[in-house]
Amino acid sequence: MALPTAQPRVPGPGASPRRQVSAEVARVLELARQEAAERGHHWIGTAHLLRALVRADGPEAGLLAAAGVTDRGSDTALTLAVWSSAGEPDPSGPPGPPMANDAVREVLAAAHVRAAGLDRDVSVSDLFSALLRQSGGQAADMLTTLGADADRLLDALAGLDALTGPVPPEVAARRPSPVRRIQPRDPGALLSAAWRGEESRTA
Repeated sequence: MALPTAQPRVPGPGASPRRQVSAEVARVLELARQEAAERGHHWIGTAHLLRALVRADGPEAGLLAAAGVTDRGSDTALTLAVWSSAGEPDPSGPPGPPMANDAVREVLAAAHVRAAGLDRDVSVSDLFSALLRQSGGQAADMLTTLGADADRLLDALAGLDALTGPVPPEVAARRPSPVRRIQPRDPGALLSAAWRGEESRTA
């Protein structure tokens, strides 16, 4: 399966508009493909997606950096994850352009469902949320290696979404979080607040 590219919505007669990936998501997916190609990998895994989110240098990259997932650290962690993760196959395969593996297809499908629930094209936030919820794969192993907590990142992402756009239904249904009341737009402050909120709940 090739990764999708950004396209305008062109619904057929009587059909509801299909959600497409945004230009920002298309850039992240292209970076993931480049990561795999540059390393000689024949499959694009969730590790390549996570690394691409870091390289894309958007707000989500700021959240990751605040959690310790930096450019340099993610580069090293990706090398370890693609060969040791039990949840995804190693990146060896037939010659040719890198193709998305099953785990990446699942992440893209989950991102599409989240975007459809908000009646919008798939955003980087949708992709990041779906990736963080994918357990047992390369990206999850990378986060563990780097000491980052997926649940806390999801809380920080919810705060970022609340500041920049509509709150997804699954977030609105959860109990109030201190993250969503944060005023600063600094990703580090959002993650720090999520951390404090988690500590207060477990105290």
